[in-house]
Amino acid sequence: MPQAPLEEPRVDEPSHDVPMESLLVVRAGGHLFALPLDPIQEVLPARPITPVPGADAAVGGIANVRGRVIAVVDLAAALQLTATGLGRDHRLLVLDHRGRQVGIGVVDVVRIARVPAHEITPAAADHTSPTWLRGSVSLQPEAIDVVDTDRLLDSVLG
Repeated sequence: MPQAPLEEPRVDEPSHDVPMESLLVVRAGGHLFALPLDPIQEVLPARPITPVPGADAAVGGIANVRGRVIAVVDLAAALQLTATGLGRDHRLLVLDHRGRQVGIGVVDVVRIARVPAHEITPAAADHTSPTWLRGSVSLQPEAIDVVDTDRLLDSVLG
């Protein structure tokens, strides 16, 4: 008598009816932040970043990514945190912003988190929150600010 194939162990997953959001948790300026994963095309290891004279302080410079020169925004500087610079071991997030490739430099990439969209608490609408703040999400053991990358990049790159 043929044996039934062994079943794979089940992983509890949220109901398919619950909208989920994938977030990339990064470290910048000594803090953790979550960015939406959808617009991020790739995460690259450290690479040379050439400063641009006269650029906004949040613009870390430009970098060569496979023959294309892209603007790189230092996340810590853009969020007005104590920026120590990106350092030799930074990570470069390459993403699509309004039809062009740009980079966001972070100290480290911590993990990818999938959370129910309703668990992202919206930022206050009374203009007391920074414009880049989309809200916060509880990722144990702490609450982490969720960055609205479009608003952030619009404010830095125009």
